[in-house]
Amino acid sequence: MALLEIENLSVNYGKVRALSNATLQVEAGKVIGLIGPNGSGKSTLLDTVSGLTTDWRGKITYDGLDLSKLKPAERVNMGVVQCPERRHLFPLMTVKDNLVIGSFCKNARPMIDENMEFVFNVFPVLKEKQNAYANTLSGGQAQMLAVGRSILSNPKLLMLDEPMLGVAPVLRKAFSIALERLKEKNITILITEQELFLTINSTDMLYTITMGKIADKGTSEEFQLSSSMNDLYFMNK
Repeated sequence: MALLEIENLSVNYGKVRALSNATLQVEAGKVIGLIGPNGSGKSTLLDTVSGLTTDWRGKITYDGLDLSKLKPAERVNMGVVQCPERRHLFPLMTVKDNLVIGSFCKNARPMIDENMEFVFNVFPVLKEKQNAYANTLSGGQAQMLAVGRSILSNPKLLMLDEPMLGVAPVLRKAFSIALERLKEKNITILITEQELFLTINSTDMLYTITMGKIADKGTSEEFQLSSSMNDLYFMNK
C-alpha cells in the first residue's frame, strides 16, 4: 500500500519548469530512493511534498489524504517530515537542544523520550556530544544531528535530502545502518542522492530523475543490471 502517491507533479519557479509530470509511489514501510544529478528536481519534489513550494500542479496524496490545502506545519503534525539538504542546524545551540527543537510539533511531544533514546542508540556520538555546541561537530556528525532532529519530529514519512553530502566515506556505513534501524521502527523513507552507489544497497525501490522528469524506476537488483542506470551514474561523474 502506498503511503505517498505523487501524480503528474509539475512545479515552476517563475518561468522555469523544475518538475514536469513527475509520478511516483512510496510504499509504507519501504525505503525509496530518488537518484539524479544536481539540479534535476529532487529537492523541489521533496519541498513540494512538504508544502514549501506554491506554483505547482498535480496531485499529492499522503495516507489517502490530499495534501494540497494543508500548511507545512499541518503536514509535519501528520508525520510528513523532511531533513533538508545542508542541515540548517542552530550552530550556537547544543546538540541536545537542536534535537529537542525537532519535537515541538504536537504529535511528537509525547514521544520525545523514546525518540531521543532511539537517536542516541543509532548515533552514539550524539549522546557523547549532547552538551557540545552544534558548530563544533564534524560534517558527518552535523549530518547525524540533522537526521536525528528529524526523527524527534516523530515521522511516519521521513524525507532525507542528500544525507550523504559532505559525509566522509568512513561514516557512510553508519547512515546505512540508520536506514535499517528506521525501517525496523516502521518509518517510511524517501531518500534523494546524486550518486547511485551510495543508496543502491539500502533501498527497496529506486527512481531516476533528470531535467525534472522521472526517467526510470526499478528494484536495486534491476538497477545494478541496467545499462541506462550506469549511463546516468557516469554522466554525473
